[in-house]
Amino acid sequence: MENNGQATAIPSASSIPRKSRKKIIAVTIIVLLIISGFLVFKYIQSARFDQKRLSDIDTLKVTIEKYYKDYKILPVSIAAFSHIYTTTDPIDPETKKDYVYRKISPTEYKLCTKFSTNSQEALKKVKKDKEKGLGCITYRVALNIDTANLNLLLNPATPSRAVFRIKEGGK
Repeated sequence: MENNGQATAIPSASSIPRKSRKKIIAVTIIVLLIISGFLVFKYIQSARFDQKRLSDIDTLKVTIEKYYKDYKILPVSIAAFSHIYTTTDPIDPETKKDYVYRKISPTEYKLCTKFSTNSQEALKKVKKDKEKGLGCITYRVALNIDTANLNLLLNPATPSRAVFRIKEGGK
């Protein structure tokens, strides 16, 4: 299609009828409200997912501590203990992936997942794992006296001075 040298007129704001301008403004406001509502809904949903993640991590913590109490060691993976205490493994509510469990030492471990928001409750508990971009919470199981005595029996080369004192002569 040739233009034949005629300029195409672009309507100016003053050439749009007043009723049409009001309709355009109303539609624009409605679209902005819909977009805002969607963004608020997504944020609320993400915050709800983070609450569920924190709840799942607390549940896993309790289960790991039960395992430790029963077997005197930390499990090697979530799959190694979850079927003993629960019928299903907790999974991330958004991604449907397993939570990350890492054994750090004989009494210390991390539970990690990717959080959606920067909620204050999550920020208080969670530290970012720089290598994977996950939020992690580190826990240490409480040693009971039986475990401490077992460690002394297994490692006699490193006695502790304050553990036991034997009275001599019945004094």
